[in-house]
Amino acid sequence: MKNLIRYCFPLIILLFIVSCSDNKDEETKGVPLQTAEGISKVDLSDRSEWKLMIGYIYSYSTSASDYNFSIDKNKIMVLSPKDQPFLFDRSYKEGDTGYAPLWLVSKDYTTRTKTSPAPPVYPNIKDQSTAQKFFNADALCCNYQSTVSPHIKDLVFTHANALLEFETEGLPDNAKIEVYNYGRITPLRDSNNTNRYKAIAVANREYGPSAITITIDNKSYIAFISEGSLEADTHYTFKVKPDMEAKEFVITDLTKTKWSEQ
Repeated sequence: MKNLIRYCFPLIILLFIVSCSDNKDEETKGVPLQTAEGISKVDLSDRSEWKLMIGYIYSYSTSASDYNFSIDKNKIMVLSPKDQPFLFDRSYKEGDTGYAPLWLVSKDYTTRTKTSPAPPVYPNIKDQSTAQKFFNADALCCNYQSTVSPHIKDLVFTHANALLEFETEGLPDNAKIEVYNYGRITPLRDSNNTNRYKAIAVANREYGPSAITITIDNKSYIAFISEGSLEADTHYTFKVKPDMEAKEFVITDLTKTKWSEQ
């Protein structure tokens, strides 16, 4: 009997240590987010085949989790994680106030390229030359900051980026128009009025000022829209005109309105 106890005692201690280690791992993982309920004033009718992601889609060090979801008119139901769920920061317990970014994006919004890390730091929205590509650049987001729980609700999704709608004046037909944001974006040109353009640009990111670039006969000009980051869920309208005396282009008649309320 003594021999049995002598041989079994180390095994019992080992099992106790493993059990404590497992419990500690569970405690440090953070609360998993399983389901969510939200609404949006934005038209959701053509977004049922998009992706619902929770997490940091622009981050080098972390990634976002994909979720199954459904859309019913203006309601978004986050049903279950497809693989690993998003975890609230491990410093928060259930019932604390925590943060979770939820994204509804087109399937190509976070497409990896040869020069893009995983997850991508920049969205795939540089080509908006067609109506479909322009629409696909319109990511929706909800920055949830409330009670940490596996099941959250009362979310409101709005436009994550900014809408730029502008008209050019006094430019030759061969002028090339682009939006400078985190790179050069090809805007959607109005087929009925070729002086009118629109584009969706990344907002709330530290890329410096955004601008319209005009290239004429291999010479480029820049007309600055903002001094810093563009504002999310904001519709900018303006005109781009030449300033003959300064020999440059300027932004005039700039207005800003709430995009999701239009």
